[in-house]
Order: sequence, then structure tokens, then C-alpha cells
Amino acid sequence: MIIPRRRRRREKRDPELILNFVREQVVVYERQVQVALEDYMEHRTTRELLEELVREGELASSVEEHYVGGGKRKIRWFYLPNADEEELETAKRTKLILMGFYTGYERTFMYEGMRYDDYAEYLVERAFLKAGYRVVGKSTNYFNGKRYTKKDVDLDFIVYSPSGHFIGVEVKNRLDYPELKDIVNFLDITSFLGLKPLFIARFMPKKYIMDIIEAGGYVVITKRYFLRPGVPRPIFDALIRIGIPLGVYNRPPKFLVRRLEQAIEYFEQKDP
Repeated sequence: MIIPRRRRRREKRDPELILNFVREQVVVYERQVQVALEDYMEHRTTRELLEELVREGELASSVEEHYVGGGKRKIRWFYLPNADEEELETAKRTKLILMGFYTGYERTFMYEGMRYDDYAEYLVERAFLKAGYRVVGKSTNYFNGKRYTKKDVDLDFIVYSPSGHFIGVEVKNRLDYPELKDIVNFLDITSFLGLKPLFIARFMPKKYIMDIIEAGGYVVITKRYFLRPGVPRPIFDALIRIGIPLGVYNRPPKFLVRRLEQAIEYFEQKDP
């Protein structure tokens, strides 16, 4: 099932959306449902509705331990109470194969001797260059004679915008939301270094977006889980069908370049 993506204006707290998705998928796991329905409701709401549906007997649930993506993990499954056992087990095996593929997929990337912790960072850097920015720092906590000293906190990039602004950039390419501490640390380091904040994420709650905007920053939501090229087409199609929004690109997608161009316009208007 491919869930149509839409721009969410108001959260739709509708358990029927979840039930319909489970009927289509036979069996689901929490992260799958959260991501597939995130244009309609936030991840926390999805978790709450899953729990409600289990309490009310609309869904059944079980926790199993599996080796997935190179490690052992507990997975909580959700399915209809009257689900056919054979069909259920077949669907679980398929989901485990797909989950193991994307959780175990190589994230790092090397290009011209430069190591990127996540392939998304490579795509973002290329997109910056296409949009007319100049990259002046990578994986750094230092700018203009000042060093931010909080442990394990730095910026993925510092860029100079055609708008005339120096911008601190954080890239979060993950299926779950960035953590609150990620936002707090990001705003703290950009403020300390005197940089405009630009946060790039696959998806994040509206509150986090507003926190960054209120701090004078800009947010780019990609809605894609970027993976480096090499994903077999059948696996790619199967992940899309279960609601995992992969984005596999050899070069930065046009939508990403355009959003970074819009950021230039935004900062020009905010601070001409």
C-alpha cells in the first residue's frame, strides 16, 4: 500500500486510518505505521492510537525478539485479532527482511577522499553548491574565533549564503524524529557562534519546526529517507509499498536544491 503524501495542516486523529493500513499490510510494526501516516498525525499520536486500539480489542499485539540489521531487537507487532496465522507469519518474515535491509544498510560514504557519516550529508553538500552556497566548514564547532565547547555537539556544515549570511547546518536523516536535545543543542551552538540556523530533516514535529523559526532559522523537510545508490529495485519497491519513503539518488534531487534556494530568499527577507 502506498500512502498518499499530503501537506498536513491539522492533525487527523483517526484510528480508522490505522485500521485500514493494518488491513492492507496484514501485520505492522510501530515505526512503520508512524512513518506511513505521518502526513496525517504525529508519531506520538500514532503510538497512542495503537495502544487504544489494542485496549479496545480492535487490534492484537505481540512482542517477539529477532535478529535484524546485525543485532537482536524486540519488535512489537500489530495485527487484526482474526488474522490468518499462516498469512501473518509470512507477512512478518517479509517485514523482517525489509527492516533488516534498511537498518543494516551502509550509511557512511566516501567521495574524493572525504568521509561523510551519512549519505544524506553528501547530497546536502552537493545541493548547497548547486544552490550557490559556499561550504566553509564541516563537522565543526568553531567559527570566527569562537569554539563551542559542549561535548559531542557540532555542526554538520557551516555555509556562506548568496544572501550574505553565514549559516549553521544540521542534517538528520532518520525515520524517527530528531530528539529534543538535538534541537536544543543546535539552537545553542548556532546562537553562540553567531550563525543563522538551518535544520534539514526527513521529518519532525511542528513544535520543533516553530522553535527553529522563532530563533530566526529555517527548516527543510525532505520526507525522504536517503540511502546511497545500490538498493535493488525489488527491495526499493517493497519498502515503498509498506510505507517507508526511500529516496535513492546519485545526485542531489531538484526539490532539495529548490528548498535551499528558498532558504536564501527567506534569510534575505528576514535580515536584508
